[in-house]
Amino acid sequence: MFDLKKCGKKDCNNSVFLDYDYCYLHLTEKEQAFSRLKELLEKENKFISLNLSCGEFSDLDFSEKSFYGCNFSSSKFTNCKFSNSLLRVTFFDFSQFISCNFSHTDMQSCVFAGSVIDSCNFTESDILHGNFNGIRCRNTKFDDSDLYFSHFINATLDNVGFIDCNIKKVMYLKSEMSDVSFKYSNYEDAQF
Repeated sequence: MFDLKKCGKKDCNNSVFLDYDYCYLHLTEKEQAFSRLKELLEKENKFISLNLSCGEFSDLDFSEKSFYGCNFSSSKFTNCKFSNSLLRVTFFDFSQFISCNFSHTDMQSCVFAGSVIDSCNFTESDILHGNFNGIRCRNTKFDDSDLYFSHFINATLDNVGFIDCNIKKVMYLKSEMSDVSFKYSNYEDAQF
């Protein structure tokens, strides 16, 4: 699914960043790579097997784009926009999201497992078969979203809104919840 080309740094098993010879951690020209990514986001609307793992992104606009089989694992996103985007089998696992906007997003089979999500907006989104297992999430809203068959197993949820959501077959098993609202959601169709 991803470009399997490995980083040119000896003993590094990470995939290359974009089409550079090294992963993001071993890039010497990070600013140049960041500028190139911004240009790509301005010109292209559809991305397949894009590898941006281990990156650090601030104030980037990923909104209204389509991402298929992309890898954003172990990255840090601050004040980034993914609103009105389409995400299919895209990996955000073990990442950090601060003040990011995923509202009105159409995502299927995406992985956020092990991530930290703080002060983010997932409202009015279709989040089908999402993997949020083990996330630490606070001050975040999923209101008015369809979360059908998504998993929040072993998650820590603090001040999180699931107001007026479809949570049919959503699993919250072994999750710690504090100040979580399921108002108007089909609470009885989820597994706790």
